Amino acid sequence: MLIQAHSRLPSGLKTRALRHAGAKIGGGVHMSLRSRISANELSIGDRSSIGKRAIIRGLKVSIGKDVTIGDNIELRGSQITIGDRTEIRSGSHIIAYEEFRIGSLGVIGARANLHARQIVIGDEFYSDDNPIPLTIGGGGSLGPQARIRIGNRCVMHNNLINVAEPVTIGNDVGFSPDASIYTHGFWNSVLEGYPAVFAPVTIGDKVWLGFRCSILPGVKVGDGSVIAAGAVVTRDVPSKCIVGGVPARVVEGPPDFPRKILAKDADEIMKSLVVEYADLLHDKGFKTSISEYSGGLTLRLEKRGGTSNIVYFQSVVRGAFPSEDRTIVLSFEDWAGLSKNHSFLNLSTLQWRGLSDQLLSDLRDFLRRRGIKFSGERFGSIAPEISEKLFQED
Repeated sequence: MLIQAHSRLPSGLKTRALRHAGAKIGGGVHMSLRSRISANELSIGDRSSIGKRAIIRGLKVSIGKDVTIGDNIELRGSQITIGDRTEIRSGSHIIAYEEFRIGSLGVIGARANLHARQIVIGDEFYSDDNPIPLTIGGGGSLGPQARIRIGNRCVMHNNLINVAEPVTIGNDVGFSPDASIYTHGFWNSVLEGYPAVFAPVTIGDKVWLGFRCSILPGVKVGDGSVIAAGAVVTRDVPSKCIVGGVPARVVEGPPDFPRKILAKDADEIMKSLVVEYADLLHDKGFKTSISEYSGGLTLRLEKRGGTSNIVYFQSVVRGAFPSEDRTIVLSFEDWAGLSKNHSFLNLSTLQWRGLSDQLLSDLRDFLRRRGIKFSGERFGSIAPEISEKLFQED
């Protein structure tokens, strides 16, 4: 049975019609005028919204809670699954003949063009709004092998990923602008001795693809490797090395790369990062002061009468933290002294717990830009003080 509602119905009548037709629609769901959705099986979680002139068509469609689907979206696939708190921004076109699936907390930037047999994306994916949008597909995207699987916490920009053959991308992979992947290459006739190459591409975990690098068909990139800007990769890349050049060759690798970090090195790095973060917060309108002690330091913050603390210690807590002050604690060892105003970031496990607010989000974003990634919520930054003045209401 096909479940659908007339595009010109207002939101309340549209969701009522869908429920009447057998769909599972949560509370607070909003469907804009001229949006259209149809499926044989349909579920939409609480507080999700579908923008104007959005078209969603699938056999089985499952949209999670707090999902935002923008205006002028086209989304078609036999099976469509969108995780909680994911956003698909306006103007994007996604066609996955067999399956489109994206996990929770994802962002697909405006005007993205994704086209393949199967598109599977993990949690906390991010692609930005770019004048040249993210493109997945290209030649051969109708073929039976046109499949892409992207792991968790990956970041993309205006990248091109061709999927004539399968593409597999691991967790925590970062694409710099203009980086591209190709799974086929041909032009002149094979009967005249020219090559025609069709082969899958595999990218391991924690790989960084530099600006305008190209990965050619059949390449496997090992975990933890870095592809230098402008490199053209024509053969497999070992794990944990840097490759560069045309064609790309290993520039540096074990045991020299990545550099071994001892406990004392990590301690000094974190202290320097807290000092650097204090300078950044000063630009954002905070008054800052730093107290250093054996094994750690405390960054005290004041803004508009409010007081907060950021405390770093390597292994043991030095001193007590006032429970009434907002306090964020960072350490390489676990800490149990958490109150309602505290947050704790474990630098060994990259797990965090406690109060989540704008300051914690800003700190997590600062650490992310140094490769220290605490996941679980979207990042956000506190605007510089000059920005607040420029954009305040007249």
